[in-house]
Amino acid sequence: MANNNISDNEISKFANCSKEMVRRWKMRSKTNDEFRSGRPRIYDKNIETRIIAFYCQTKPMIVSGRWTLRFAEKELAENSDPVGFSVSRSTIQRILKRNNLKPHQVKYFLQITDPDFFPKMENLIQIYTNQPKYLFCFDECPGIQVLQRLAPNIQTDNMKKRLEEFEYIRNGTIDVFAFLRVKSGKIFAEWLLKL
Repeated sequence: MANNNISDNEISKFANCSKEMVRRWKMRSKTNDEFRSGRPRIYDKNIETRIIAFYCQTKPMIVSGRWTLRFAEKELAENSDPVGFSVSRSTIQRILKRNNLKPHQVKYFLQITDPDFFPKMENLIQIYTNQPKYLFCFDECPGIQVLQRLAPNIQTDNMKKRLEEFEYIRNGTIDVFAFLRVKSGKIFAEWLLKL
């Protein structure tokens, strides 16, 4: 907005901040755009692209999901063929950050393959909107491990995280089956313990 000659007063109203804050932003943007001395970049765009391709499009092992920065650094130190030379994990991290890439973050999606999906969806929406007297939802959670830790958990007032003992005794598994009556919100549950 400042580059388009809009006054500080109007910018502060638009951004809902003080004029002093607008002035600081303008000063900061001027210093960021000025030439800075220092060492020239080692990695050009071609090398950056190879590093991104290695980190984002290859798998560490056939059955493994994705790289960690430390594991990728170690792999490139031992076998630099994919990129051409070894690269530190901080360099990989900077390149990913500069290109706004976060390959460690994964979101699942479900591809709709059922041709009748949308009519079924509409039917379910109608059922939940106009609930019959006896509408139940069922869910199961089989194979929950029943664990007993060898030592109790530790947590003090100044600790933000609870410490949990690593070792445990496995006392079997439990299967939980539950029905929810939608109209009343009442839950009916049964469980089965397998030793």
